[in-house]
Amino acid sequence: MVWAVGFHISKINPAVLMGGVAGARSHSGPAREASKEIDSTVPWIGFPLAYAVSGILLTVFGYFAMVLAK
Repeated sequence: MVWAVGFHISKINPAVLMGGVAGARSHSGPAREASKEIDSTVPWIGFPLAYAVSGILLTVFGYFAMVLAK
């Protein structure tokens, strides 16, 4: 779903989008493979922001899930 929205609606470069999706999943493997495949470091542009945002959201929503579970 994220790939379709980013590629078709937002018109994001596929290499940058691959890095962003990899960062959001907190896994560097796909970004590394995309970098090797296109022989460029472009996929790493989208990785850090998505990684940071997903880490913060996971922490915040995890806290709220713990509070609501009581």
